[in-house]
Amino acid sequence: MLDIMQTIIDAQLCVPPDMTKATLEDLCAICNGIGAEWIPMSARKKITKAFNAAEASAAIHDWLYEHSDGSRKSQERADKCFRANALTEIDWKYCWYNPIRYISQRKILVAYDALRAFGRIAWLEAFVKKLNLES
Repeated sequence: MLDIMQTIIDAQLCVPPDMTKATLEDLCAICNGIGAEWIPMSARKKITKAFNAAEASAAIHDWLYEHSDGSRKSQERADKCFRANALTEIDWKYCWYNPIRYISQRKILVAYDALRAFGRIAWLEAFVKKLNLES
């Protein structure tokens, strides 16, 4: 997790202030690889490896989803933040002539479309979980 946080800083990704102040324990509990919680860990490990060019961006996205307010507008902002951060992270990791850069960018755009199509359930589940913890 420390290397992910260092990437966030070095690549100058957009990160919520409360994430930068979180404990390592909280970060590890929330930022647990790429993919929804209902996906088995073995599959999430494979997905995380396939999208390793944007692992720090995915961690920020996990943090944003964990702090869901349930609104569609906030979810859209979180998803757009992921897309923007991921493209920035990829540009930071790979020089312009590296084909992995362009392959990774394409994968992120597909992932973004999937988030917009299927992320609502995870967004609402996180919001309900937060409400239950507060009551």
